[in-house]
Amino acid sequence: MLGLLAATPPLRVSSSPRGLLCSPSCRSLTTPSPRPPASRWTPPLLSLAPHASPLPAPPPLLAHAEDFFRRRGVRLHAAPPARPGSRTTSRIAVRASPHGGAALLGLFAPGTHQVVPCAADERCHAPHHPAINAAIGVLARELDAFAALSAYDERRGDGTLRYVQLSVERRTARVQLTLVANAAAADDDPALPRFAARLWRRHAAALHSVWLNFNPSRGNNILSYAPAAWQLAHAHADGVVAGGSLLERFPSGASFVLPPFVFRQGNLDDFDRVVAQVCAAVPRGARVCEWYAGVGVLGLSLARRAEWVRCSDINPPYEAFHASRELLPPRCRGRVSYAVGAAADRLADAVGADVAVVDPPRKGLDAELRDALCDRSEGAPCAGLHTLVYVSCGFPALMSDVDALLAAGWRIRGQKAMAHILFVGANHIETVVVFERSLNPSRGGDGARPAVASAMRQGKERGLSREPTRREAKQPVLARVDAKSTSKTTKRPRRHRESPRKTPR
Repeated sequence: MLGLLAATPPLRVSSSPRGLLCSPSCRSLTTPSPRPPASRWTPPLLSLAPHASPLPAPPPLLAHAEDFFRRRGVRLHAAPPARPGSRTTSRIAVRASPHGGAALLGLFAPGTHQVVPCAADERCHAPHHPAINAAIGVLARELDAFAALSAYDERRGDGTLRYVQLSVERRTARVQLTLVANAAAADDDPALPRFAARLWRRHAAALHSVWLNFNPSRGNNILSYAPAAWQLAHAHADGVVAGGSLLERFPSGASFVLPPFVFRQGNLDDFDRVVAQVCAAVPRGARVCEWYAGVGVLGLSLARRAEWVRCSDINPPYEAFHASRELLPPRCRGRVSYAVGAAADRLADAVGADVAVVDPPRKGLDAELRDALCDRSEGAPCAGLHTLVYVSCGFPALMSDVDALLAAGWRIRGQKAMAHILFVGANHIETVVVFERSLNPSRGGDGARPAVASAMRQGKERGLSREPTRREAKQPVLARVDAKSTSKTTKRPRRHRESPRKTPR
């Protein structure tokens, strides 16, 4: 693996995705640009239309989800909804105006490929972080002033700039900008790198980095993920991470390296709550298997509390996962591993685990994984799991998965689930459901490890709500529980202090 963290010597950055987070030993095509003078681009406060509500109404899907869980005896709680200005990453279409004139930057009108300029569309500017709104405004003005770079015309299939991707690094409020080109390489239109250089020269103080993505296809894919399709044009020399990747920190204490070609949540501020809830649901000392791990945000967040974590996903995280793991304390790094593969092909990762974490795409669990989670027979790969933490971004699929899991003997912890409203104005919720089940007696009753399972069971009988610590799990269960119960009921003899004898004058 290439060195991924910044070092003292001058950093050099490669244009290949597998060398984006580089050490000085990397082969280089581009060097980070020097720190520029103060920029004329100051992100303004979020500007909303006069009739916009600071707290939009809950999405209709939330009421449907509440009714679904209510019919199953479960209460769905809703976390505080996302506020305007909370979206920290976005993809914006760039199209040639059908009437000539300036290029159009914005979202497509519903059911069409007609771009509505972001400044005139509350769906676009209301959810965005102020730095993203500022960047879109600057891009529109710069494209108007820089006539050499053409906007994409979808009907004719010509024009160069077709999309922009903008992501905010929360600690600096700088924007990681990706210019998506209808070209196979930068040489196809020299105006593209010249435009990137103009943006960096004039606005680099507000930019984190500028990337080029080459996507000449006529399909609807916004980005091309081919390794040769990404090129870093400009970046600041960061003191921690090199290569134009964002550095984000989560409440678990873990930090994550995010280049533009890996998946990241659109609203990191509110996704922090999801990460915190997942961490709280996993007992300390657990052995965790995570499917659909993405770049490893959840798995790495569990490194401090788990004995080990096995992550997997069909999409490779490139060096981003390894760079993020290097930011963990040294004692935690070896606890987390990553394997590339579909969930159906990584079922054996659950052998020896007692907790599973899943964050599937909107289609829900793969059929093979769902069947494995429902299989309690001796020797089945998931037979040792006693806890399943399910993070859902597609509620229709979640409904089917919930019913299948409940029918197979899983129960929802505390008869409650949590909905997170991450996107302003979208009929969408992220749902976190924690499932539990009792296992076969030969596996210890309530867990894959008999000592821990028995301790938890005895604790519940005695009214103790927390899981035992590692040290407690090694002690005889009855002695430990009796000691706890005795400490609450036995009165210690009162010690009387003799008052000092007064000496007569």
